[in-house]
Amino acid sequence: MLIRHERRCYATETVEEGATAAAEAATQTGAAVERGSDAMASFIAADPVTSLTPAALEVVERTTSSFPPINWLVDAMTFVHYTVPLSWAATAVCFTLAFRTMILPAVALTMQNSAKMRAVQPELEKIKAKYGPNVGKDVNVAMQYREEVRKMMAQSGVSMWKTMVPFLVQTPLFVSFFFTTRKLAEEEPGLRDASFLFFNDLSAADPYYIMPILTSLTMLATIELGSDGVGGQSNPALKNFLRLFSVLAIPATSSLPIFTHIYWFSSNLFSLCQLGLFKVPFIKKALGLPDYQGVSPMLGSSDPQPAKPEVTFQQKPRIIRTKNQK
Repeated sequence: MLIRHERRCYATETVEEGATAAAEAATQTGAAVERGSDAMASFIAADPVTSLTPAALEVVERTTSSFPPINWLVDAMTFVHYTVPLSWAATAVCFTLAFRTMILPAVALTMQNSAKMRAVQPELEKIKAKYGPNVGKDVNVAMQYREEVRKMMAQSGVSMWKTMVPFLVQTPLFVSFFFTTRKLAEEEPGLRDASFLFFNDLSAADPYYIMPILTSLTMLATIELGSDGVGGQSNPALKNFLRLFSVLAIPATSSLPIFTHIYWFSSNLFSLCQLGLFKVPFIKKALGLPDYQGVSPMLGSSDPQPAKPEVTFQQKPRIIRTKNQK
């Protein structure tokens, strides 16, 4: 005879635990806004594929070897190469420029949202100072704080989802192009006889480390020029991490085919041009990007920077001397 016993566990939550949890959630709302611009800047500065280690690249490559977009890109690039005709290097550059241009509206949308995030920082600081330490002690206060932050962000048109638009659009595109170039380097015989500059085999790795170094330098340039977003200050720790990563990318990507580096290098050059484009005054005005010169977005710092008071004298101040000074 089989007897089945069922045990039920009940979870209870004290008022103090609920207040702490709500306070943490409310605090994370403001912190998420502060991290939004840095996340966007770091994403623009480097392609998503650069964050993958060589071992992870092999796993992803095995998983995506039969992924339809990769096969479509392989067929499309092969068709253009043999039909137009274009050299393999020119084909990679043209496809990179075409698809990066197509997603420019998504990047512009996120730049607008990033600018709004920076603009609401002073208001977030005021709300934070208004509730003070009571946020972590009272669950009702924490809920009020979170609701006020939510309303303020909604009225300002700030949305965390808009910050994710480039990630959702660019990541599949970058990954598809990356593994498309690797697949072509392995399967397309014409790449073994293709030339670019003084390279005569685009399917092989660069024995002189020239392309890995150029790719790393352009990546570093986008970090230096792009981590300030639309004119604010970036998180120094994040910027230093990206700098280190761009240097470590040289040995990590040295085994990649030259054909892959051509795509990567041209994509980084496009990012540099894109950063310069978004800093042109009339383009910033057309996209609704404000000028943040002299305005601190308070990224990487939880304390606002107070303005220096202006001291003016309507008449010459008098110096009063005491008896000891005479």
